[in-house]
Amino acid sequence: MNEMQQEMKKSKQILEELNIAEKLKESENNLPRLEAVENTPTPPPRKRTGSEITTDLSLTEENKKLKKDVEM
Repeated sequence: MNEMQQEMKKSKQILEELNIAEKLKESENNLPRLEAVENTPTPPPRKRTGSEITTDLSLTEENKKLKKDVEM
């Protein structure tokens, strides 16, 4: 009985070591991709067009009207 428990513990330990090794390999495989992402410069913010600004203003006005309606 005691031998069986020891064998089970050993096999569990071996499985855990294998899982750790697999995870390490996966991490190493992902490393170049992560480095590429880290080294990619962030593009500058996109300039807003006049129509987008107008849309934002009209939405702001619409929100104000709705708030007034709710308050009534």
